[in-house]
Amino acid sequence: MADSHDIDWQHEQASKVPGVEWDGKKKTKGKLRIDDTIFVEFNFDGVPSFKIQPKEARERLPRPIELVPSVVLWDEDTHPAWAEVLRELRTKLIAAKGTRNGTWKPAIERKLLQGLLEAARRGHPNESFFLLKRGASGLLDQVVLPQGTKGGKTMAIFTPDRLPYDKSIEASFHSHPTGNGMPSEPDLKAFINYKVNIIAHAPYGEHDYKAFTNKGNPADLDVLD
Repeated sequence: MADSHDIDWQHEQASKVPGVEWDGKKKTKGKLRIDDTIFVEFNFDGVPSFKIQPKEARERLPRPIELVPSVVLWDEDTHPAWAEVLRELRTKLIAAKGTRNGTWKPAIERKLLQGLLEAARRGHPNESFFLLKRGASGLLDQVVLPQGTKGGKTMAIFTPDRLPYDKSIEASFHSHPTGNGMPSEPDLKAFINYKVNIIAHAPYGEHDYKAFTNKGNPADLDVLD
């Protein structure tokens, strides 16, 4: 069982997460507001518990444990901070809400995008190529390295036929070592297979990327903290 000092610290940090409202009586119990009508009741007294409200939202949205698997094997000594869990849950429920409403907007967590940019930086001066799968939350949250992909200095060689059909693959990511973030003719032909296509370009900083639709037009990609 967590001591009072740890609970005070966890409570203080979790209070900084947007949408958190405490019930006023227990420092472990409160609500995480997703929007004006949807919220999650939570309690970190022992093994965390979560319940989406109202019932209509609970029936159409993924269960919290599907979105934040770290709570399944909760360990009192090594568990993540409450703030980390609540922030991840809120981010993924906001994305899932849009997906369930049929208004999916491409979104990716900043830490995953930063990881892809770092992979491109390490692969420089060769091109890097990855595919991205959309998870239960609606976020692009899983990376696939297609079998047989080879990075070159001017293009990444990729054979789509080697990848099993998977409708959850919604996006592509590849790098341009030249520093040019605009798609080439071969890029535009490959874009047609994915709803959003991210091009990272040297020097692969936080903002050194562009996103495009499957028709080659600029895409609005949400990057979530």
